[in-house]
Amino acid sequence: MWCLIIFIIFHILMFTVSSIETDISVLRKKISDLENELAVQKSMNNELRNLINKGGLYHIRLRKAANCSVHYRPIVFHARLASDISPLGLNQIITYDTVVTNEGNTYDTLTGMFEATTTGLYQFLATMWSTDGYNVDFQMILNGAEVCAGRTTTNNQSMGVCSAILHVSAGERVFVRHKGTAGNHAKGNNYAVFTGHLIM
Repeated sequence: MWCLIIFIIFHILMFTVSSIETDISVLRKKISDLENELAVQKSMNNELRNLINKGGLYHIRLRKAANCSVHYRPIVFHARLASDISPLGLNQIITYDTVVTNEGNTYDTLTGMFEATTTGLYQFLATMWSTDGYNVDFQMILNGAEVCAGRTTTNNQSMGVCSAILHVSAGERVFVRHKGTAGNHAKGNNYAVFTGHLIM
């Protein structure tokens, strides 16, 4: 009887030891894989660090930004809609008629258009403000194509927003216009704005 018990206990211990050895082997393999991945990551980090230290893309961009600040005037505009426009016609351009900022003289209050004098990446934002009972659908246009759209609700003084980051070539125009026939009253009072600036 005791022999049988000892035999069973012995086999249980052998199975447990074997299982532990298997688990340890699996863990060692995982540790080895992680060490290899870490070595690869360290190598990539060193390459990136060397690229930066040797005047890579990061430094080139910094130099370009520094040169722009010295040799070129910034392009930044900010215009507000002071006067109500009603009724708005189909695809009518919304002329934000009060200029707050116009560095580079790229925004025209008569046409409501921004015209790029420098090719680059630009960020634009347009908003509209509603009057009670009228919603307004509007869109931002570049080269005849919509790049973003916004909508105000029929609730009084709701705000619609349209934002875009665009590559604009010199001579191309960006503007905001009425979209479709939904709503025909653009509320002024200097709450609605059209703004943009050259990023790089």
